Amino acid sequence: VIECLKENKRQLTQRCHQKIFKLQEVEMVDPELDYQLMRVCKHMIRRFCTESEGKNTLQCLKQNKNSELMDPKCKQMITKRQITQNTDYRLNPVLRKACKADIPKFCQPILNKATPDSELEGQVIGCLKLKYADQ
Repeated sequence: VIECLKENKRQLTQRCHQKIFKLQEVEMVDPELDYQLMRVCKHMIRRFCTESEGKNTLQCLKQNKNSELMDPKCKQMITKRQITQNTDYRLNPVLRKACKADIPKFCQPILNKATPDSELEGQVIGCLKLKYADQ
């Protein structure tokens, strides 16, 4: 049901959308809480990520996504999660950490308009891409 709500987030009421966004934020920080990812990719996690800490599971799967040993259903799930991560920098812990100083430095006007519960729909990621292109 949660996966269905994630896929139809745009059609949800604002309150429900906010709850799903918050849930996704938690799952991206700790992929072990992402039931669907853990279920679909269980065997691939055992194959590729036994050495990884739980919070690094998605990162590990992303690094092994193009292996010929990767299960197609798991690969599809990883791609879904990557697409989700590109909708808001807060859903991408690696990007968030790496760009911690640059986001407020270059993208403050976007942050000023944002509320904690609303998605930024790629605005901060777009802002960072523009600044990178300028340099």
